[in-house]
Amino acid sequence: MVDAQSIPYEKHSFDVVIANHMLYHIPDLAKALSEIRRVLQPEGSLYATTVGLNHMAELRKVPRKLGIGTLDSSEQTIAQFNLDNGAEELAQWFAEVEVERKKGTLIVSKAVPLVEYIMSYMCLSDEESVELHAYFDRKIQCEGAFRITTEAGIFKVVKEA
Repeated sequence: MVDAQSIPYEKHSFDVVIANHMLYHIPDLAKALSEIRRVLQPEGSLYATTVGLNHMAELRKVPRKLGIGTLDSSEQTIAQFNLDNGAEELAQWFAEVEVERKKGTLIVSKAVPLVEYIMSYMCLSDEESVELHAYFDRKIQCEGAFRITTEAGIFKVVKEA
């Protein structure tokens, strides 16, 4: 694994760099983009995938609605680099920036994967986990499934010659 803020390769080492759903996790995004630009050859490409601000919003809202869990930092993380602000960030470092967006819907018919996903990024007590499971069970029973909007995409970026 390589720290994107300090890439241990020579200038112009790569034709392509792929940043797959990770730029929103970088503490110093400007430093990482500077490093990616440095290691790309002239006319090299960066492919950076990310999500939109509304990605899985219905799922992220449930713990807050129920008043359970600890602070959800996923929204702050996504806010750093997403489909809505990513082009502006990338344009500061690269000549050509193109974005391709894909929207969809996840249809989930069981509560367990929903609860487990939320528990993957949020600390819940046993009682909160049970309450969350019961909420999803009721919702699925009433509506047939829990629907989640997805919004993901890719930035196709080219460094100038």
